[in-house]
Amino acid sequence: MTDDDIAGAGAAAPDHEWSQAYEELVALVYQGPLDEQPWRGFLQRLRSHLGSDVAAMTLRHFSRDLPQLVIWESGGQGDDAEAVRGSRLRLCDLDPLGKALTRSGDVRILDEVIAREELVKTSFYTELMAPFGIEYQLGILVSEPSGWKCGMGLMNGPSKRNFDRADKACLQRLIPHLERALETYAKLEQARSREMVLADTLERMSIGTVILDGTGAIMEASRMVEDIPQLLINRGRLAISSSQANAQFQALVKEALDHRSRNGAASFIDALKVEGEESDLGLLVRSVECSDQTRGDVYPAVIVYVSQAATRRLASDQLVGRIFGLSPTEARLAMHLANGMSLAEAAAALGLAESSVRTYSKYVFAKLGVSRQADLVRLVLNSVALLA
Repeated sequence: MTDDDIAGAGAAAPDHEWSQAYEELVALVYQGPLDEQPWRGFLQRLRSHLGSDVAAMTLRHFSRDLPQLVIWESGGQGDDAEAVRGSRLRLCDLDPLGKALTRSGDVRILDEVIAREELVKTSFYTELMAPFGIEYQLGILVSEPSGWKCGMGLMNGPSKRNFDRADKACLQRLIPHLERALETYAKLEQARSREMVLADTLERMSIGTVILDGTGAIMEASRMVEDIPQLLINRGRLAISSSQANAQFQALVKEALDHRSRNGAASFIDALKVEGEESDLGLLVRSVECSDQTRGDVYPAVIVYVSQAATRRLASDQLVGRIFGLSPTEARLAMHLANGMSLAEAAAALGLAESSVRTYSKYVFAKLGVSRQADLVRLVLNSVALLA
């Protein structure tokens, strides 16, 4: 069906009214991946345009065993929205309309896939549709190459009209836009997932991160940063509680920003040590490389890496034992030594004689290929076991 055919099948509303609604709907389709609840604004406008009681959407990656994300828009009319959402999730495999939508671009009216006399006998009708006042449905399915699928449905109660060819035409015209927007959503979800993995990796290495924009304001800060007493976040800016150290830090940030504005292709890197009562704090300030197109203040401009010895995580002795081929006792000793204990302190912690611990330490050093405790510490702290 061509755009002209669809426009001819059109909506019941006048052409100019549909044209305005179509432009608004297309804009909201592409805004959808950025909404706090994906496509909530689009569903609101679509429900209003077609005069339906409910507009709903389900999002799911079908190659993974993940729950569906359900967005339900009923115009605030029903207090039963959560109950309907829960029942729909429970009964989704029994939905005759959902089972009929198999390919991207499919648009079907419920009455096209099952006769009314058969529908009323189904569990889907008796347990979901009838109790919640749903009588008519119109559904659409779109998908994208990486496996995300989006099912969208419009619903009316018995006091409203059934859906028709004109309603289908409205949705059909939106299909290519929905498919492209869903692909954008998939790429954003992949980027968010990678970002979470990288952030988790840094935190497991006891490294906090703060991303600053071109004005020096905080764009994002990891959880670890919020728990460090020497660091302050004031009016969206990162600061250090010591006035002398803060002056040095702010100078480094300014230097990094100035360097980026002059030479975006090369990074500025400098570090600062902040002494504390319980633990020293290390900060590394690095400018973000940029092109002419990403040199503006709204883009990430500076990354501040933060490390505090007191928050450093050590790997489990079990994993260290597996990685370096150590016995359980040798692995526990290695962890005590990596944590800065002396042989005497490690012997007390292990409940062994110091002479026995001295013998075990020789085995540990030999297996790790080191001769000093400082080298052992460096080897353990740089191992992948730290990421467990």
